[in-house]
Amino acid sequence: MEQVVSRYLKLLKIPVSSSHCERMLQSHAEYPSMLSITDTLERLGISYQAARLAREEIEEVAFPYLLHPDREKRNGSWVLITSESDYTEFFDSTEQESDAYILQAEPVEAIQDEEVQKQYQNETYRRIVVAISLISITGLFLLPLAQVVDWMFVPLMLLSLCGVTTGYFLFARELGVKYPAVEALCSKDGSSGCGRLLQSEDAQIFGRWTFSDAAFSYFLFQLIVLGLLLPITDLVSPFLTVLFLMSMLALPVVGYSLYLQAVRMQWCRLCLIVDGILLTQAALFAQFVSTGTVLLDGMDSWIVPASSLILFGLIVSLVILVKLYVEGANRSSQRETNALRVKNSPFVFVHLLKQQRSVDTTPFEKELLIGNREAPIKILMAASLGCGPCKSGFEKVMNIFHLYPEKVHVSIRFSIKRVEYDNSATSPGAYILGYWLKNIHGNDNESEETEQLIRDWYSLMNLDEFKKRYPKQENLEDDEVKDLCNKHRDWIEEAEIAGTPTFFVDGYSLPNQFRINDLLTLIPGLSFENHRQMNVQNNDIPVSEKEIV
Repeated sequence: MEQVVSRYLKLLKIPVSSSHCERMLQSHAEYPSMLSITDTLERLGISYQAARLAREEIEEVAFPYLLHPDREKRNGSWVLITSESDYTEFFDSTEQESDAYILQAEPVEAIQDEEVQKQYQNETYRRIVVAISLISITGLFLLPLAQVVDWMFVPLMLLSLCGVTTGYFLFARELGVKYPAVEALCSKDGSSGCGRLLQSEDAQIFGRWTFSDAAFSYFLFQLIVLGLLLPITDLVSPFLTVLFLMSMLALPVVGYSLYLQAVRMQWCRLCLIVDGILLTQAALFAQFVSTGTVLLDGMDSWIVPASSLILFGLIVSLVILVKLYVEGANRSSQRETNALRVKNSPFVFVHLLKQQRSVDTTPFEKELLIGNREAPIKILMAASLGCGPCKSGFEKVMNIFHLYPEKVHVSIRFSIKRVEYDNSATSPGAYILGYWLKNIHGNDNESEETEQLIRDWYSLMNLDEFKKRYPKQENLEDDEVKDLCNKHRDWIEEAEIAGTPTFFVDGYSLPNQFRINDLLTLIPGLSFENHRQMNVQNNDIPVSEKEIV
């Protein structure tokens, strides 16, 4: 499901990292439900429409969109519909006769979530590095070959390149790395024989060394010999003899592979490509032997077979080490994802939240508030004005607010000592509160101006520079300003704020197991839970989680 959603967003040209998007979906508490998709889209700031429609209504929906069979089809899965043929195939393959679930997202040019932006930039950077690496490696093999080796060996070289590519796809597929083009090649419905064959015990050669490991190692060895060793050595004939013998030894493996696929398993198209490459290479080597290009009696030194054995052993060892490392990383990632799935449950968060100490977060008459006071979730931040972590905390909580402006409002209360507001001219806290009270409070754009005021302070954190941007226009030292400073100071003392920033959610201290950024995933579920509890309190029929679209 997560791969289908990721491909859909990529098709819409939405700048989101595929791996990060899939991880957000997998770590959602309700994965793999529709709720996990809609919450993720909401976090990304992507507008969407989701509904259960009749078939004749779906025919009117513009492509592309995601489609899911009726919930009674328990084995159904999300399908990306991009054309009329996809639509027809969906209804034919699922035997869907009437209603189905549809989800359609709206393209966006940019994502507001800074973490998502960072992951997308990292993925783009990795792609550039990989592209440069592949071009460099290709040049490393082709340039010496073009200068030194006879062009009659080019077919062998090209076959080896094809073999390495196919072997990598087999190797990656066994590790759970899937590519849409490869999956389409293997099977249209995703239940290909590739998976059955690669995961079966029959595919293991020696212990955990499988056919995919052997194919990738074998073709990589061939590529290094043909592309690097032959151009720089005079021992061309002995190395070709080694490759010829290895090609002949691979023929029984081809026969066993075809037997497994034809008699005991399903046909694996990737495996068939490997078998075809091996058979073609064997035919080429047979031609080289018949024409005298490869001399079977040309092995007059033990250096070539010994070095070939060492090189092949090194390649096999590195492939196995990479495989073990990736398998270990995948297991760790899966355990972390499972743990996040529990942590991201709004019910778990609310349970832990209610166990934290509660404080009186009743809004002041004149409260530094950002957002709609009626929003269901209240976040209160206790902050200091000379605190680096507070600056970072403010940016994070503003990121949450901008992603969920209808669900969250934020209050800011400053840690101010009495000596600081005896003279507002030299006290950042008194000056900021005084300026806000005299120039921002009560304005039509109070929320936006309040956010900008605090943001500008944390960008400067210098009172003299701040005064130039926000010059004193009224008396900031009167009793009204001092009274507001006193309220901030008294609340900080009564709430026993020991360090800043400290965050409170709906009057409870944020649990130690959570960071403020964790709310990015939790907000949709928390707002629904608040809505449900309000309905219960008002004796209304609560909305069922199963009916959420």
